[in-house]
Amino acid sequence: MSATFTETTQSRQSTAQVDQPDVAGIADFVRFRDLTRERLETPGPIKATPLHERAFRLHSRRSPVALAVTGFEGVGRTGFVSELAGLCAAGQGLCGSPRRYVLFDVRHVPEEDSRYCLEAILARCARQPDLLPCLAGLSRLLRPAQPDAVRACLQAFLSRPERRLIGLFTPQEYQETIARDADLSRLFARLDLPEPSEDIAVQKVAAEARRLEADDSLSTVM
Repeated sequence: MSATFTETTQSRQSTAQVDQPDVAGIADFVRFRDLTRERLETPGPIKATPLHERAFRLHSRRSPVALAVTGFEGVGRTGFVSELAGLCAAGQGLCGSPRRYVLFDVRHVPEEDSRYCLEAILARCARQPDLLPCLAGLSRLLRPAQPDAVRACLQAFLSRPERRLIGLFTPQEYQETIARDADLSRLFARLDLPEPSEDIAVQKVAAEARRLEADDSLSTVM
């Protein structure tokens, strides 16, 4: 599935006609990014690597239905998922059906709000089946000290085979939350990200700099 994603006029127009994801009631306390929109509005080629191909293969199976992208801090987990969003928008998506990848940053959600936060995000995505929730900090909502109701909420959402979800974890977070839970481990396929080479790291930093310039009108020097 070797492919290069380049923004096209048609894809740009298609995205422009789509409103921002309806995240009313969520955006007030959780930061989110529409990764698909970002990729289409920031031209630049994405070369599909064997790791991207493996991610799509894992996530196109009927079971497990969730993908755990694991890697140490700084390896580019968010950037990797953003690349999946771009490839998906170019027709390389999972299950042959393009999805809108939306990243929810739940790393700083207070412990007492964990259940409400997860329920609100998943309920919204259940009503918008084109959305693919990507959760940065999912382990914070699933720590062993949390009530079983939080895990039950996630299991209920993933009980429908057409639904998909991506969680971003460090290896330790994955071991402490998913791997030790027999029910959750059956729902997640794990994809480990290696540390990037120097050339790849420079490319990723440059891509993130372009995104920041587009989002925040910042000027960066590369």
